[in-house]
Amino acid sequence: MKVLITVSLLFAYCLSGLSVLAQSKSLDFSTERGLGVLNESGVNLVDLGASTRIGLPADSYEILLPSGNLFNLEAVGGYITPEFNDDSNISKLVFKTRALTMSEALALADVFHDAFDLPKKGLSEWVDPFNKGGVFSGFYSIGSDENYPAMGMKLLSAYSRETPIIIQYTYTWHSTLMKMRGVSPDTNTVKKLNYDMAEILARLQQVPAVSGETIEPVAEVIEEVTTPEPAIESPTEVVTPEPSEEPAEQSSNWFLWLLGGLVVLGGLAMVVRRKN
Repeated sequence: MKVLITVSLLFAYCLSGLSVLAQSKSLDFSTERGLGVLNESGVNLVDLGASTRIGLPADSYEILLPSGNLFNLEAVGGYITPEFNDDSNISKLVFKTRALTMSEALALADVFHDAFDLPKKGLSEWVDPFNKGGVFSGFYSIGSDENYPAMGMKLLSAYSRETPIIIQYTYTWHSTLMKMRGVSPDTNTVKKLNYDMAEILARLQQVPAVSGETIEPVAEVIEEVTTPEPAIESPTEVVTPEPSEEPAEQSSNWFLWLLGGLVVLGGLAMVVRRKN
């Protein structure tokens, strides 16, 4: 009985632990950017030994931003940079992903580019050497400075052929830069963006269903059409009749009959003369 109770308690403990791990840390920066947001979310900040950076642990993060923009990220870590003249507020928030496959990284990058209407030429040029068997040259970085906060994406080499790219997401509230650019939540052009990393990657695994039926591939049978070859008639052989030998034989027979007749007549004539 005690064993069953112990096993049940351990099972319940594991389930509760999994539910905690599965729950994203919600960071609500929609109305403020203070360090209190991190404290309220239950994030355990990591001391990096530097006054300019505070580390963030690996976790799932739900990041709420002004204008209804939302990012759901799976991060292996990150950091924050406090405002220079006001360390109670955050100047920069950075998250880093695990090493991604090429298709995963490009899928995440495509959605980010499309959301902010950013050109993709630089991305294709950065990826091209790797696709040809080479290596990445430095890193690729792009972002939108017209929104508050400014949002950027940086692609870094993971030094692996199977999972070659790490993506770094950056959110910047730097007060001086925002004032110079004249950017505020009221000037945001991108609104109600829902960027869900898990959902984007899940699309890569989806296979489109075809009306619930499994359609077996049908081998295409191509009948060979045999075009009848035109009948080529061989030229008619003209047989030249050989000259018949019968006339010659007949003519020689008549000559013999004639000669024999003359001989007989001659012989009769001689007999008659002797009798006379």
